[in-house]
Amino acid sequence: MKAKKPDLTRGKFLADPEVAEFTKFFRQYLHSKQFSHSYFHFDSGREWECSSLIDAASKYSWPVDQAFRGTLGLAKSVQMPDDFESNTNVLTNLQQRLREAYCEGDATALEEVGKEIFVWGGTLKDNPATLAALNQQPGGLKAYLTFCYISFGAGEALNSTVFEKRGLLCNAGFTKIYSLQFSAFVIYDSRVAAALSLFVMLYCAATGKASVPAGLSFPCMPARTYKRKKMPPRQPLRRSASASVSPGQKWMFPRCGNDHARHIDANLRANWLLSSAIADDPSPHRNQFSTSYGLAALRALEGALFMIGYDLENAVMPPGVGWC
Repeated sequence: MKAKKPDLTRGKFLADPEVAEFTKFFRQYLHSKQFSHSYFHFDSGREWECSSLIDAASKYSWPVDQAFRGTLGLAKSVQMPDDFESNTNVLTNLQQRLREAYCEGDATALEEVGKEIFVWGGTLKDNPATLAALNQQPGGLKAYLTFCYISFGAGEALNSTVFEKRGLLCNAGFTKIYSLQFSAFVIYDSRVAAALSLFVMLYCAATGKASVPAGLSFPCMPARTYKRKKMPPRQPLRRSASASVSPGQKWMFPRCGNDHARHIDANLRANWLLSSAIADDPSPHRNQFSTSYGLAALRALEGALFMIGYDLENAVMPPGVGWC
């Protein structure tokens, strides 16, 4: 019996005319095209704004957990940082330990570093228990990550048969592990998904698309909600760019929910699109992410999208376009 062909391949995806056209459109923002966005960041209590994608990357912010104070060599009296450089240093350390544990087949170390990745990413709910359960399966987490590599980690294709047969997972927590274990793998969470959908919506408006092209239909996820003590309720954060331009024309993005297969499909398409926007740029000297971040360009671009996608509510909309 012949092996089933991959469901989705990098080459076929990037060759899709709509995807290729969007990549050129999106790449303008990696060069010098302006992009203004702003919102109120409820967790910090501050306004956030950017004037371009590269500006969004420079304003990356994610609080580093106290657990990584030793990793950064910080004294107890020093406030924990939240900038791109500090987070990159933490992730570099986690990536090195994750890959070493995998190569050595150290099940205990794999589970430990996996849980630390969840701590860094703020995705502790249910994920540590799921990781521990996976480590109890035959072959442990090394076998699990090996099947991930076979299914999608090699970077060129998605084999959903392996993904589903082996019970592989993808959510806002596990995408962070994959982003460190595999090359050119971005974190696909609700904020990155929201920002990607926003740029696709802008593309649809600029080119007069009747609907969102299938290859660019990135599923979105609602923002996690937290109870805030002694503070008034906040309005829901908008994490989807579903919009309408007329009563009969809408650009809609599906919801990801807890659909692991849909999540990994979207994650791979995001990997290929964003990495191609950088690596295949015919004018790399104009690409501000390549010139400013070098080998970390893809991670910086992911960071820019992460910041933009916190809340789309105040996005600058094309004329006549409104939220659905």
